Order: sequence, then C-alpha cells, then structure tokens
Amino acid sequence: MKMRIEEDLFPQLKIVCISRRQLTENDFTQYVRRIYNSFCETYSYYIDEQWFLRFMGSIYYYAMDVTQESDFKGLKEYLNRLDEMRNSSFNERIFFLSLLPSLFSISIRNLAASTILADSGVRKIVVEKPFGTNLQTALEIETELVKHFREKEIFRLDHVLEKKFYKDLYHIRSVCPRFDCYWNSSFINKIEIEWNESIGIEGRGQYYESVGALRDMVQNHILQTLSLVCMELPATGELFMLRNERARLIGNLTKFEQEEELGRKVIRGQYIGYREEDNVNPNSVIETFVRLELTIRSLRWKGTDVVLKTGKRMEEKRTRIEISFKSPQTVKTLRDLLSEFTNSYDSIIFDVMRAKIIVTDMHNNSVDSKRNSISYDKLFQRIISGDQSSFVSWEEIQASWQFIDHIRRLWEQNTTGICCYQLGSIN
Repeated sequence: MKMRIEEDLFPQLKIVCISRRQLTENDFTQYVRRIYNSFCETYSYYIDEQWFLRFMGSIYYYAMDVTQESDFKGLKEYLNRLDEMRNSSFNERIFFLSLLPSLFSISIRNLAASTILADSGVRKIVVEKPFGTNLQTALEIETELVKHFREKEIFRLDHVLEKKFYKDLYHIRSVCPRFDCYWNSSFINKIEIEWNESIGIEGRGQYYESVGALRDMVQNHILQTLSLVCMELPATGELFMLRNERARLIGNLTKFEQEEELGRKVIRGQYIGYREEDNVNPNSVIETFVRLELTIRSLRWKGTDVVLKTGKRMEEKRTRIEISFKSPQTVKTLRDLLSEFTNSYDSIIFDVMRAKIIVTDMHNNSVDSKRNSISYDKLFQRIISGDQSSFVSWEEIQASWQFIDHIRRLWEQNTTGICCYQLGSIN
C-alpha cells in the first residue's frame, strides 16, 4: 500500500530541521532516507523513490546552537534566502521545540531577540514534553512563552492526548451518559494505569539523569491518562472546560503527608546495569521504575484505590488501563450498553469473568492498528488548523508539577530507598 501524502503541499511547504551536528546535504539525505525506509517497512507501506525525492525538495537542514543568540541571526538570514528561492514570504511559521528542558527558555528568548518572530505572519510554537524538570523551571518556560506568544499560538505537546485508546475512552464517557453512571466508587474498586517499556534509556543517559521515571512519564503521560479516566465530564465540549476538568482532577490527588507514608505507597527501582550506561552517574539513585498508590479527593472516587506504574527494561512494552469493578454484572451491563452504540472500540476489552474493563493500545498488533497509532501527522494537522484539543494547558502542567515536586522533596530526605531489579522484570 502506498503512503497517502498530500503531495500538493510540497511546493508550499518548507521544513527546516535544526541541530548542532554538522551534516553535509548528502549526509542529511541519507539520514532521512534511513528513517523513511524503516517507517515503510514497519508499517507495510510501499517505498516510493520518486515521492521521497519530491519530499526532500521541501526539507532542509541547518546546523546551529540554540544557546547562541548570534546563531539565530544566521538562521534568520537562511530563512530569508529560502523565501527568495520560493519567490514569496512564508505566511505561516511553526516553531517545533523538541529539546532538553533546560534549553526551552533560552531558545525562546533567542528566537524572539533575532526578530524571526516579527518577520513571521501567522506564527505558532510547539513545546514537546517534558515541560521543565520541576514547577520552577516549568514556570520559567511558561513566562517566556506568554511573553512572546498568545495562548492560541502555544501548543504544549503530550502525545498521549492523540492516542486512540485515550480518544476511545473519552468518547464513550461523553456520548453514553448511562455508561458514565457506573463510573464511580460505588461500582469501581480499583484503577491501575501501567506504562511499561522493554527498552532501556537508549543512549539518553544525560537526559534521563535529569528526570527519571517519575518526571519522564508520570508527570505527563500517566497523569494525563488518569485525568481522562477519572475527571468529571465538562458541561460542554468547549476546550477550556475540558482542560479545566483535567487540571482539577490532577489537583485533587492526595499528597503523601510524610516520608513514612511515601515509603509504604511509593516504590522506586532501578534496572541492573543502568549505572553502567553512557553518561550515567556510577552512583546514580535515579529511578527507572516507579509505582504509586494514591487516592482522589472527590465524591465520585472516595474509596477507590488508584495505582500508577511505569518502568524501563520490563518484560514487555505495554500501555494499559485496568479498571476493577465490584461485580461482573456491572461489566456485562456496560458491555451491552456500549454495543448499542458501536463495536468499533477495539482498544477496550470487557473481561466479565474477572470483573474488569481493560483499555490498551497493545492487544491489536495488526498493521492497521500500528498505522492508527501514528499521530504526528494528525498533530501537525491540528497545529496548522489551530485546534488545541490534543494539547495541554498551563494549569494542567502546574497541577502535575505540584504533585510530583511534593514526592521528590520527600525522596530527597531518603536517597537510599531505591531497589534494583532484573532486566525483563514483570513488576
């Protein structure tokens, strides 16, 4: 099957890839070719050499250091030359920042100082997670963003909001009111969210030493998933109300009162061999696994246990939400309710025998399922159209960092409470 791409965009589109690494034009072409071929092989697409060459006519590489203001002046001149080649100016520019958290603020400041923003017509900025390393650094990034961009121009990216299982579950709750009537502690005993990976840190030692599993995964992907599962549905579908409910749910998570309670309810681990990875402190106490038991301060969820866990070098890659009900009959009722609407929610499993609903994007490994998991194309379509529904608000980021920072402050009082685990562990 040939990959469906809007080829008529090529003459209008210019993609400038930026990195510190010095690459020749041929080096860059071969680098992109390897990614394209791997993509086609993974998702069973036809490798079209002519399409690839046309695509490469719209993509460019520019080497620079984002911490150097003078390099942005060079970038401005380079963009101006592209304008001249195209014989017109760009009507819209999207700045996509996928950087270490420590580089976001200075990149935005230098971008603004270079007057590249002033030269742009419609401009938007995308900031890919992690949004800082704590509340203070997140606030520094946010301050720079709102100084130079309006809120409708800011896209704070967390990929989980575009995943199919996320959208399926939200759609079910919103279109089937009777389904949501069973979505509370009267019927649900326990909610578990698991986000495991079989790989390690894959050469990202410098980055991982600055974050660890709690900040790399729980602060964003996992808390966003929890907010979807447990938030109150907004009265209307307006974006700000949806974001407010997600932020309110995160703000209602119970905080651990003292180190002793944290020790009982939070487990952190490190896979054997992590300290031998490149750019990792040989005495590192950074966690590569974390498991949290918590509760939610709300009438809907009073008495329901919540478990969040994520780890690297686990037995298998798995993203899973497991909701345990008090009665198998409730699961059967919900399954029957949903069948009245559609049977197309292939990310949701009703396990009546075990009284569970399981939401996952891993049980279907077909080519079509893999293709559905690809989200960058959809994300860029949303960014271009100005649709912020799959992006995070500052209030959500603020609430999540307040929760995470509290845990880390207690951890700092006890750096010995980390266990080691074998590669390929189940838990």
